[in-house]
Amino acid sequence: MPQWSNTPPERTTPRPLPIIRTPVGKSLAATILSDEMIGCPTHFWGGRTSPCEAPDCDACNHGSPTRWHAYLAIYSAENQSSAILELPDAAAEQLALLARGLPTLRGARIRVSRTKSTRNARVIVDLRQPLMPQPPIPAAPDLPAIMAIIWKLPASTISTEQSDLRRAAIKLDALVLAKRNGKPLPPKEPDATPRR
Repeated sequence: MPQWSNTPPERTTPRPLPIIRTPVGKSLAATILSDEMIGCPTHFWGGRTSPCEAPDCDACNHGSPTRWHAYLAIYSAENQSSAILELPDAAAEQLALLARGLPTLRGARIRVSRTKSTRNARVIVDLRQPLMPQPPIPAAPDLPAIMAIIWKLPASTISTEQSDLRRAAIKLDALVLAKRNGKPLPPKEPDATPRR
């Protein structure tokens, strides 16, 4: 006999989401579900993007160069669907610069497009503050766990320690870029040490 129910069962694993890249010839607009972007060094190896698994990395051993990619969970109200947006390192640096005044990326609107109508053209990022009041959006998914499923890795192999180091480097690069372009620098965080 079937075991009928009026609610779906709770998932024990993260729901898989498609990875999308900035389309060619048009822009992509969505609401960000993630609190922050995550990323790691990757290779284009075996016909697809896969994470660098140094020190024992087959792609590294064959001389394939690495490139850092960022990942964000997004929600398209138009399609009523969630996905993972992949951004190359330069676009991630631009996003970090645009997001420096926001406490979180969640709820912000992102628009990405390419400078030319070619697949590998530079990606341009536009970021808008979250709408007030915030419309309901899905919960933020566990991106490292989902990426581990997509890349067929054990979930424990994706280290947030490396992405924390890269995130700090992106913030530093964003500050350098702002200074070089004559833009105002973000305010320094207050010093928590007591003064005498």
